[in-house]
Amino acid sequence: MTEDVDTEDAKLRLICCDCVGEVFLSNEIESSGQDGNCHYCGGVGKTFTLEQFADRISRAFGQHYERTDPNPTGFEYAMMRDKESTYDWSRHGELVTDVIQETALIDEQPAIDIQQILRDENAGDPTDWSGEEQEFDDESHYEPKKFDDKTWQREWRQFERSLKTESRFFSEEARAHLTRLFDGVATMRTQSGAGVIVEAGPEEELTIHGFYRARAFESWSKLETALTDPAQ
Repeated sequence: MTEDVDTEDAKLRLICCDCVGEVFLSNEIESSGQDGNCHYCGGVGKTFTLEQFADRISRAFGQHYERTDPNPTGFEYAMMRDKESTYDWSRHGELVTDVIQETALIDEQPAIDIQQILRDENAGDPTDWSGEEQEFDDESHYEPKKFDDKTWQREWRQFERSLKTESRFFSEEARAHLTRLFDGVATMRTQSGAGVIVEAGPEEELTIHGFYRARAFESWSKLETALTDPAQ
């Protein structure tokens, strides 16, 4: 159990880009941070307040991690009670401070400070004595989210079927599907901090003078038929 720090004081602490190993976060601090003295290494350079940095960590957790159940499932509990079983239950995931360290590639102390900031920000009503664990509590554990693409696969097949058999033009449903699919892609970044969208064209760094549409035909007769009415 670590000693708590005053949350308001911790929020004002500065962390520099050199203390952050995760490339995207480090680059963000270097490009948009303010000059200051890092609380953790004592160096002078571009910094974020720990409140700013904790906000980035909170968003990363929301997108990529989920808090695990502090108690065994019914099946796991049954295995624990089975006298012939050697099953020894332990909570899934890793301790919250360890996950913060691994996510941002930072030392233990800033990870502890960030956890306490986020714990206090997510604390429930102080009059609530239910004892239920909250997000970023001291003993909370997290694991990577499990993504299921079945819905996306089903919607894409429906999108293809609509274009092939119902209409050559985008319907409102097709437009909505593409909007959901590409929503937020303009702000996405790679591990190195580069954007995932590359601008290309005659006057761009990546020069492309034109795009060509190609169609495959299994026989000359089908090709000839298509050429008589290319719009089909």
